[in-house]
Amino acid sequence: MVNFSGMKMFAEFLGTFILTASIEFITVYDMGSQSNSLFAILAGFFIAITLTREISGGHINPGVTLTVYLAETDDKERNEKANSLWMYFVAQASGAISAALLGLMIYNENIFNLAPSPKVTPAEVFIMEIVGSTLFYSLILVQGDPDAKLSNDKTTSTITITAGLAGGIALAGNVSGAGLNPAIGFGFNFCRLLTTGKIEDCKYLWAYILGPLAAAYFASYFYLNVFKKFFFLENCDEKKKPLIELEDY
Repeated sequence: MVNFSGMKMFAEFLGTFILTASIEFITVYDMGSQSNSLFAILAGFFIAITLTREISGGHINPGVTLTVYLAETDDKERNEKANSLWMYFVAQASGAISAALLGLMIYNENIFNLAPSPKVTPAEVFIMEIVGSTLFYSLILVQGDPDAKLSNDKTTSTITITAGLAGGIALAGNVSGAGLNPAIGFGFNFCRLLTTGKIEDCKYLWAYILGPLAAAYFASYFYLNVFKKFFFLENCDEKKKPLIELEDY
């Protein structure tokens, strides 16, 4: 019998697999070029969150997992949840790599090229990954806060989160390519390296991993030090149960 931790890991694996697959399998490859549909990516994200949020919280993104952990205000809860971080990270990375490898087999070694626009510097990629991810992660925290009173309906909540991803893509897409997810950034770049054998295919990998992880800090800082202090929460009892759970948002 699979324990609850195992179920969470499987849910995060499955959700990240679905999201990565929605990018890889919808992309059309033709003579070295690629084109995909933003709607298909967002639909895949919506499905992945809907299927997994009741089990693992539907993070499907190491940056989201780290954001929710950093936003935890109860020390005891935070220490307990710290043990789940690597479990989530491994499951998410495994899901992204599995979907990318499957895409390699189906599409005759074609793999989605997560890369910035031409003439963009690595520093610009890093900055825009932070900006896009911060918007996305901040909205996740805000919409999950009951005192914000945005919506108690899970479908509406998922649509709001999906809109946050769309906003992050809109901000960063034309510059960095909008990875906004370290697992996806690693999965696609690593698989391209396996296919081409060219180390330069991974030259932006550090930005696709570190940018979203840095955004986790900025998003949690905004939530704790700006949103909670100046929006809706003036009368909030700081000793009550934390509003954000690692396994649910």
